[in-house]
Amino acid sequence: MNQMEHAKVKTLEVYEDKKLGYKAPSLQISVRSHVATTPDRIINQTEIGYLYSTKDHLPKFDYTHKQAVACQKLTPKKLRDIQDGNEFVDFKKSIRRVFNQTSDRIKIFAPKWRFYKKTLSPQQDLLIVGAGAFASADIVGLPIHKINATSDAIASRMGRIRENAERNSYNLTIAPSFNIRTTPRQLTKNIEAVYDAGFKIITIDNGGYQRGWFENYPRYLALSNLDLEGFYIIGTGVPRKWQENNITSQAHLLTLMGQHSLAIEVVESFQPNDEKRANVLERLLDEIFRLNANDLGYYPLKEHIRQNGNKIICNSDCPACRSNEGLLDIYRKSNKAGLNSVFNNVHDAFDSLWGMKDLKEGIIAGDLAERLKNRKALQKAVSSINSQTKLK
Repeated sequence: MNQMEHAKVKTLEVYEDKKLGYKAPSLQISVRSHVATTPDRIINQTEIGYLYSTKDHLPKFDYTHKQAVACQKLTPKKLRDIQDGNEFVDFKKSIRRVFNQTSDRIKIFAPKWRFYKKTLSPQQDLLIVGAGAFASADIVGLPIHKINATSDAIASRMGRIRENAERNSYNLTIAPSFNIRTTPRQLTKNIEAVYDAGFKIITIDNGGYQRGWFENYPRYLALSNLDLEGFYIIGTGVPRKWQENNITSQAHLLTLMGQHSLAIEVVESFQPNDEKRANVLERLLDEIFRLNANDLGYYPLKEHIRQNGNKIICNSDCPACRSNEGLLDIYRKSNKAGLNSVFNNVHDAFDSLWGMKDLKEGIIAGDLAERLKNRKALQKAVSSINSQTKLK
């Protein structure tokens, strides 16, 4: 069996909003008995961990999301340690632990490799794929070996790794992984080259908070202009907030710009700052940003309360929000003093998926422009992008 058949991609329909020019391809990705359709919000390893950390404060729940991703951080030193044999077992276990914490679904291993000026060796490629295979990943996002390698060299290298995986009977799909720092023209050439070589799934590392939107906009535009049948883009490392106004949900912007499944950047645990304020709760109200799916933007809890009082704004079947009388009740379900931000991120996973589906429905129905008028935070960003002006 061709190794790439483990994960199958099918284009069901391509919808387009003629007025605004946005497309909504309805794609289906299937692995084993699991099927996901686009657009999709992937749960990351931190969100999966909340299933355990909230168990004393929420009724037992699981995510309705169809895909999960493990994004372990890779550094040159970490790779050397893995290569020397000292860390490989622990590295593989850390990936598998993520998948074991949640019910079975499409399992993606997409390591966070941000050292784009470094070159990966063939042996390091094999170790990354092997770690994913032994952790039972369905899809392994393998970083390209060199960011400025030619498209032919990338396709050839990926082909050899795929052949090795087939020889070892790995039951997985290799998805070439590209850094968003790749120049737009080269990014397009690279993707078309691996697609022609039979790779129908790729991953894009959106770089977390390393670069601003307008620096990356030409890359996002290049991705949205791709027109490849049965082709699937998994986006990882997505910042929650659009950095140009620190409010708009960037995942929902990228939903309109060619990435089909999206995972939020894995960051360090929330830590309050050290500013000296008398009221600890007021400080946390300033620092916890909650997704408002009506606007598709993030607002501090203090601003949410100013606009909506203690009313809960939640459009999904979010386990953190249901059966609560008021907003602050959500964050006080904890033995910790003050407000616990963990519940905020559980809400984010559910309501952001709702928002993605709503945008697709708007394109299908032909009323995206009207919906955007109600999604005020997203509308501001779309208007700014269309006019190529930065928000003040």
